[in-house]
Amino acid sequence: MYIFLLLAGILASVGCQSLDVNIPAARIESPESPGKRKFTIGGTGVAAGAFSATSNAGERPPDLTDTALSGSLQLGPFGEYGFTDRLSTALEAGFGGTDASFFMVGKIKYQFFGSTWAEKKVGPQLSVWGRLGTGNGTESGEQKVVFGGGGYPWSGSITDTMAGAGASFGYRSSEKILLYAGIAADKHNLPGSADRIPKLTSKCL
Repeated sequence: MYIFLLLAGILASVGCQSLDVNIPAARIESPESPGKRKFTIGGTGVAAGAFSATSNAGERPPDLTDTALSGSLQLGPFGEYGFTDRLSTALEAGFGGTDASFFMVGKIKYQFFGSTWAEKKVGPQLSVWGRLGTGNGTESGEQKVVFGGGGYPWSGSITDTMAGAGASFGYRSSEKILLYAGIAADKHNLPGSADRIPKLTSKCL
């Protein structure tokens, strides 16, 4: 299953035995690169979503077409390094969703013109970037039953692989003020599975 995000915080409902993964929403990046051999670190709090592959993975058989998205927030650290004044790469980790799932994103950015973050000169800037990321969610429980005791135990997982790109244009009016806007889009591939775990019994004669 593929999901396209265009500058939106997306997202999912969580059931009693839901199978979900937290995914970041597309967002506009700063047009400034750190500068040649400069390294910046910080933290982010961005719109994200909990993608649910099913509201009840304990159904027999599990229905992985009952998908949903709900609003969420993703928090985590990031670091960006400038190879040159124009070219930089970044790594970002995010935690969020009902199960505090983990997501990792790598990014590369090229700044066509304008001052770097280290220079902070007044004037316009233009940058483009691409990013790749992945995250995983797992869950387990007992299958839903109508009569008798609990059903067979089950285990499920869902993985998100993301690819995105965007561009931003900005203007630094002073050392402390940078205004920017742009466009960004991400594509998410979210395969999932839920399997029954056979119960083993033995008898002694």
